[in-house]
Amino acid sequence: MENHEAAKTIALLTKLLNADLSGKSTAFVTERNAFYLAIEKDLQDFLSKCAMPAQEEIYRRILEIADGMELFSRFPALLGKTLIAAVPLDDAICRRGLVDVIGAEAAALASRDSNIPCVFLPQDDAIRAWNDMGNPLCLSSAEYHQTNSGLWRDGIDIRHFLQSFSLNCTPRFPHIALVYFPLHCFTNALFAKTLMRKLDAVILYASEHTNGSKQEWLLSTFQKLCTTRQIPLYIVAEDTQLDRLAHIAPAAGGELLPEHEIFPVFAEMNRPRHNGLFVDALEHCLQDMENFYQKKLEALRADQQQMSSDLTYITLEKTKEAVRNLAAETRQELHDTEEEHAAMQQMAAVLFRAAESYEAALERGIAASIDQPPAHCRATLILWSRLFLQALSMGVRPRAERCLRKLKQAGDPLSYIYEILLQDANGERIPEHLLRRLRDEHDTEFVRAAKIRLRRHAGFSERDCMQLARDMQQLTTADEFYFRALWVEQNDVGAAIDFYKRALYLGSEAAATRLMELTKTSADITLQELAELMVPEANYALGQELRSKQKFAASSCHFKLAAAKGHIPSIKILTDDLYNSLPHRRSEELSEADRAQCNMAIRLYQYVLQQSPGQEDIKERIGHLYHSLGDERRALDAWRQCETAGAYYARGRLFQYPSGALPQDLDEAAACFKMASALGHAKAADEYNKVKRWKQNDALRVERAEEATRSYAPRVEESPRVTVKSSGCFITSAACAALHKPDNCAELTALRAYRDAVREEDPVVATLITEYYRVAPLIVAAMDAEPDAAAHYRRLWDERIAATYRLIQEARYKEATLCYIRMTEELCERYHITFSDGIFAKIKSLRSSNDHLSR
Repeated sequence: MENHEAAKTIALLTKLLNADLSGKSTAFVTERNAFYLAIEKDLQDFLSKCAMPAQEEIYRRILEIADGMELFSRFPALLGKTLIAAVPLDDAICRRGLVDVIGAEAAALASRDSNIPCVFLPQDDAIRAWNDMGNPLCLSSAEYHQTNSGLWRDGIDIRHFLQSFSLNCTPRFPHIALVYFPLHCFTNALFAKTLMRKLDAVILYASEHTNGSKQEWLLSTFQKLCTTRQIPLYIVAEDTQLDRLAHIAPAAGGELLPEHEIFPVFAEMNRPRHNGLFVDALEHCLQDMENFYQKKLEALRADQQQMSSDLTYITLEKTKEAVRNLAAETRQELHDTEEEHAAMQQMAAVLFRAAESYEAALERGIAASIDQPPAHCRATLILWSRLFLQALSMGVRPRAERCLRKLKQAGDPLSYIYEILLQDANGERIPEHLLRRLRDEHDTEFVRAAKIRLRRHAGFSERDCMQLARDMQQLTTADEFYFRALWVEQNDVGAAIDFYKRALYLGSEAAATRLMELTKTSADITLQELAELMVPEANYALGQELRSKQKFAASSCHFKLAAAKGHIPSIKILTDDLYNSLPHRRSEELSEADRAQCNMAIRLYQYVLQQSPGQEDIKERIGHLYHSLGDERRALDAWRQCETAGAYYARGRLFQYPSGALPQDLDEAAACFKMASALGHAKAADEYNKVKRWKQNDALRVERAEEATRSYAPRVEESPRVTVKSSGCFITSAACAALHKPDNCAELTALRAYRDAVREEDPVVATLITEYYRVAPLIVAAMDAEPDAAAHYRRLWDERIAATYRLIQEARYKEATLCYIRMTEELCERYHITFSDGIFAKIKSLRSSNDHLSR
């Protein structure tokens, strides 16, 4: 007898394990095979070659879409049906409920199954089993009984090789397909998960004895499913037990009903559904991939642009050669990513076309099986919602508008909220009546998310947003994580920090600010940890702390990390370091590298001012940099924009000792020194007194010249009185003294035009002119100190400068240059003024090249 039973068991196992299609073709086989081929060939080939992270997650999501489509290929009778789960927490109540929905025979067969999901369908065979290869076989009633009880007694767990049963039934509601999930089924098995993802509602048949571990686990599993997928959950019990079970429904997020009231629910849900829609789910997955490549390409292009900016050299510990190499690597990575992106788009197009063909076949199956317009299942509406929000985040307005049209056509009562979100993204004014409607809207997962997004328009307070985020099941945006963190922080700072970190990762500046505040009050987060998370403010604060301890290399590293993220105070500090390292010499003494560094510092300071205007110390430093480069006019413009003591003092020096681009203006110099002194500049008072003496001497010379004119030429008509300002230029002083003309007279204008022309044409002469502007004020000061300065100036004009002027008038410019040089040499020798290093060599070189003129 035992051998006979063993033989029966082996025969049944063989049948179950070796089942094939037995001549029954899978529906939509052509489209199915094309879609799976695209997955196995194009998708796998792309993923094997790409550098995109989370490849396994992407592959899993697309396989889930394929499994959902496969479900309808295996059970085409499910197409267009409303899928409802029946879960027997209490077998007796469940059996009574099933009898009235699918018939007594099917209900009796279902009660024997406690291990694998079962689908009730009108079918030719009374009982089918589907093995783990997805192949069906017909079972007799005895084989079905032995499978569900005899094999278990022999220690054989059928859940490891069977996926489901399908039982013939006579449905009371033609547009509803009931799916039975017995007490001991594997809800995490692939086929069970696929079924659960397609459900439109769940009915739990319970009693007051629903307190075993298996019942509680199944209750928890389906409660989470309904919450996540936003589908209704009904808990059905006997009338006499409703009071005893009143605590279960609210805790599970469901509605408690007596047995007789479940039938109106079935009747309400007895309508056809669009449950064969998968292309949109695939689009959502593919757009996530597209989003990844868009962000990566944007980041690489930003890196490439930064490589060519001045910021590179203060944020990277690299030489110029290393930066060039890094730029080349970035270009190559950009090129590789663009090619990979193109390959992804090509793969996506193939996969998308195959999915469209497959879905079109499924839709034809739905159309053939229903006699009235189908409704969209809740999962589809949720998917369109996600597609809409994804399109908004990617800035793809047309796709968002397409999703909005679908939601409106499906009759989604919340479509007005999507319209508000789109108006907000487009910068349009949102009508007040829609905002009022949003404020009064019953909170669901999506509504809470929308209220947080639109909080400023709708007038929600921080406290309101905290409570909205508190009740959300899935947090997605930075704001949602941030407000949840604010709520959690009231009781658990450590847990709140985890939410703040997630918000920070998603780009929340508010989260960064709050985390910085928590470093001062909580041991759960440190400045070092935030710096490692690349919070610029943390890097900056840590850099300041290290600099105060004279750990300059480590502090600079943190400043550079912050500067690379665009942190303006860090960029300023690094630019200050660059400025302080520059040799502040005269323009002609700067090397090409020094000049390049000066120009870079100017551009960086200007960038800082663009982002953070009003920093007068920066404007002053820009003026000094321009002055080092020999650009007096730009230096003056920079200094005029700030009210610092240093800027006023620098302006005074510029008008006191100009180098040629600007005229000497002792009145302006005195006014600037006076203001600088009032603002506390240590040297300004001395320079102010010096300029006052110069002005007094000038006035005295003019007065003596006028007296001389009145004494020796009383009968000659008196020339107009000319007030001469000492310019620090002996040519100007001599011309004014000898000719009694202002410093813009024709003679001086001609001499200046000649100076500007030769300075542009000959770099050697340009250097000598610069040296002239250095020694000229010294010569003037020495001449002014002599008893008869006015006579010296007149003699200088008559004997030297007039000759130079005549040569210029005759266009004998080279001779005029040599004449001017001899005059300056003689004056320097007379007053013991030494030329700068290298000047004599340049004079000798110039004379040698014009030796024929000297002779």
